[in-house]
Amino acid sequence: MLRAQIAQHEASARTQDSKGGAQCPHLVAEVVERAHYPADPVGRYDCEGTNPGKDTGYKCTVVVERTGDTYSVRWKVGNDSFAGTGIGNKDFIAVSYTSGSQTGLALFAPDGNNWQGVWTYAGGRRMGTERWVRR
Repeated sequence: MLRAQIAQHEASARTQDSKGGAQCPHLVAEVVERAHYPADPVGRYDCEGTNPGKDTGYKCTVVVERTGDTYSVRWKVGNDSFAGTGIGNKDFIAVSYTSGSQTGLALFAPDGNNWQGVWTYAGGRRMGTERWVRR
C-alpha cells in the first residue's frame, strides 16, 4: 500500500515539477510520518511461546516502550530476562535481543490488539513462535 502511495505521489511530483513546483518535500514528510507513527506495539503483554525445534512451551511477560525511532523490548521468561531493540511500523516489529551470551532475532505482526510472531537464536536453523496478549 505504501508503495502505491509513493508511486502516486511521484507521478504527482513529476506533473507538478513540469509545471515548475516540485512536491518532494510533501512526499518525504508523509513517508516519514507513516513510518514513525504507526499503530505501534507499545504496551505490556502476557505472552506464551514455543521453543525452536521443540514441543516445549513457555509463558512470559513483555514490556514494549518507544525509544525515539526504535522500541525497547524486555521479556521475563521464568527467572531469565531478555532485552532487545526493535524497529517497525504498523505491519511488523523486528527485534534483536540478548540474554547473557545468547542473542537472537524475532519478528512480530499485529493480530488485532495483540501481536504474534516467530523467533530464533543467532545461528539457529529452526524457529519458535510467540504470541503477545495485551494486558
